[in-house]
Formats: sequence, structure tokens, C-alpha cells
Amino acid sequence: MVARPSSTFLLTLLLCALALAVTLPAFAASRPGPKPIRIVSLTLGTDEILLALVEPSRVLAVTYLAAEPVVSNVVREARAVPHRIGTDPERIISLRPDLVLAASYTTRELVRLLRDAGVRVVQVQLFDSVDRIGENVALVAAAVGEEARGRAIIAAMEARLQRLAAAVARRSWTPRVLFYSSEGTTVGRGTAIGDIITRAGGVNAGALAGLTGHAPLSLEGLVAVNPDVMLLGDYHFPRPTIHSDFLNHPAVRGLEARRASRIYTVSVKYLSTVSHHIARGVEEVVRRLHPGLLPPKGDGDG
Repeated sequence: MVARPSSTFLLTLLLCALALAVTLPAFAASRPGPKPIRIVSLTLGTDEILLALVEPSRVLAVTYLAAEPVVSNVVREARAVPHRIGTDPERIISLRPDLVLAASYTTRELVRLLRDAGVRVVQVQLFDSVDRIGENVALVAAAVGEEARGRAIIAAMEARLQRLAAAVARRSWTPRVLFYSSEGTTVGRGTAIGDIITRAGGVNAGALAGLTGHAPLSLEGLVAVNPDVMLLGDYHFPRPTIHSDFLNHPAVRGLEARRASRIYTVSVKYLSTVSHHIARGVEEVVRRLHPGLLPPKGDGDG
């Protein structure tokens, strides 16, 4: 007579089967597949990261901003990419991409439409500090199958930041620094520009004023903050007349930064970037806050 299996034995078999059913798909999904070769990028930050990781031949489209020298660090590389793209889902889908790079601020509806069409979408999420931007580089590198190249980019960025930190440690003062745009906005806590200011040996005056994120600041508020140094993005003050009108406004003329001639223009392609080029942004601000602390820039510095 054949013994019937016990209930305990049957339960064990069932649990093993369930575990196997869960594990196999996860294992299959984790295995490296072919590298994407029809990549579309929907943000300037991902344009810059992507074109540092892969040859332009693997990229179908980047944003219109990627070819704009005032805001982009990848103008030359972007010119080799066949298409400029906006946020029209039909246009994106018509390109038949095998990967779309987006950001947390890309509209949910666009991301949903792309995924419903079977398009793989990877979204970068982190923009509130220099370190977080390094994490975005790693995320995009994994998505395009270039992890080693991603690690090299992050290592180069971190090495540059360490050299700057060593120089900043020798500074003679720590000024209160305010970033200001022609739209009357500044940055407070939890922003990459604020982190740039801190790493460059300053104190973010917007954070001292209790502001968080990108926030409006009236001229009255500007007078109340009265920073030691002001940083203006060249994109925000593109014409000399706008710059001159701002500097000669009665509220601005009385500021400590204005009286001491410490209102500086910085290229937004370094100051506002959310790619690894942000390390150059730290360097540019160090040069404004602490003249002479760094050696002169060479012709090949980037």
C-alpha cells in the first residue's frame, strides 16, 4: 500500500512552487538585455547625461534646448542627433524609441500615454543637491547599459568637487550669497543652486531667510535679505539694458552687494544644470566668491 503524502509535505511543495513563480520573473527582468539604440530624451538634464554616456548614433531625439549654447553643455553632441523633441506623445511614439528618458516633473499624462503604448520610460527624480544629481547619472547609466561609463563620470565629478572643497577650505570669509532671477525668484533650502553656494564657500541667503525650494522674492524682500553677494544667471538677464536697469533700481543700489560691486553674472548652463556639469557650476561660483583662490582657467577647462 502506497503511503499518502502528508498535509505538511503538500504545503511545503505549494510554498516552493509559489516562491519559484515569484522568483523566476524577477530573475528574468534583472538579466541584462540588449542596450537601447533608439533613445529619446525629454529634458535638458537627461540630454546632458545621456550624451556623456553614449554615442549620438544611439540617440534619436533630444530637447530643443540641447542645441542652445546659453543653456546647454552638449551643443556639439546634440547637433549629431537627428531629431529635436517636445512633449507631443504622438510625435515621440512615432519615432519608435526603445527608451525614453524623462524626469519627475514630466507630466503624468505623458508618461502614462508612453507606457500604455509599450514604450519604456525611465524618470530621473533627484534635483535638490549635487550628490543627488550623481545618483541620476547612475540611474541613466544603468538604463542605457553603460554602468562603467557612468561610474567614471561620477568619479570625475567627485574628484573635481574634492579639489574645489580643498581650495574652499582656505577661504578668508563666508559671505551670504543670494541667487536672483529677473522674474523675481530666488532659491532656498533643498535646491541644487543652494548646494552650489554652500560648496563654493558661501551661505545661501535665501535659506537664511526661511525660504524653501525656488521661491518668489520681492524687491522689498531683497532689501530685507541684503546679501553680501548676488548671483545673476546670464539667461535671466540676457540684455545689457535689463541688467543695467536692475543694478540701477533704487532698491538694489542700497544693497551691500551693490555697494561693494559684488553682483556677478554666472552662466546658467553651469549654475542651473541638473547633470554632472554642476561641478563646473561650483567652480564658477568659487571664482566669484573667492577671487584668486583657484589657479587661472586653462584653455581646455570645461
